[in-house]
Amino acid sequence: MTEVPKIRTPCVGICTLDGDTGWCKGCGRTAAEVGDWVRMTDDERAEVMTKLPDRVLKLWEERRKDRREKRVRERGPWTRGER
Repeated sequence: MTEVPKIRTPCVGICTLDGDTGWCKGCGRTAAEVGDWVRMTDDERAEVMTKLPDRVLKLWEERRKDRREKRVRERGPWTRGER
């Protein structure tokens, strides 16, 4: 029987936790999930992996919103060509 390889880490090297959600801004895992990763079973890792796309999407959407609000504060609400 062929052995199924373990689920590799989803880490992308951006290891900073979001202050609001507690999720890593790079991979979307919580600090506990990162710390426990090497001890998790494949089923536990798979369960975490199913949550990550939605988490990362929410983090990126929030980042875009924050950047947009900052730009409006600094330059005004105009879009390109309206000044």
